[in-house]
Amino acid sequence: MVKVKDAFIVTLAIISILGFLSIMLESFGYVNIDDYIKAIILIVIGVGLLIEGNVRVFGKMMRNGLTADETTHILAIMIGFFAIITGIFSLPVVMITNPVFNGIKVIISAFAIIIIIIETWVVK
Repeated sequence: MVKVKDAFIVTLAIISILGFLSIMLESFGYVNIDDYIKAIILIVIGVGLLIEGNVRVFGKMMRNGLTADETTHILAIMIGFFAIITGIFSLPVVMITNPVFNGIKVIISAFAIIIIIIETWVVK
């Protein structure tokens, strides 16, 4: 039986805290940090997916050949890596605004939503 890792639950908790922090600061302090929150959420999701994909055994997987079970780990690692890069380039300090880059953010967010749904409600 496959179990959800604690790191994934911590990732979801951090994302929730960041979302509520953004709402709180905007409501009480009239401070809008949405651009920072969006970038940090992408970075947190990326780190969570790298942990979920088990990056440490990635090299071993590549040497021993891939199985169907390991394909999901590689997908999580790839999406996590791209999410971190996208999050860094989405920070207001860097802020790349390009239609292709925005499309990548949409694809990563869609994959993250699907993985979160599967990890939360499908996998025990």
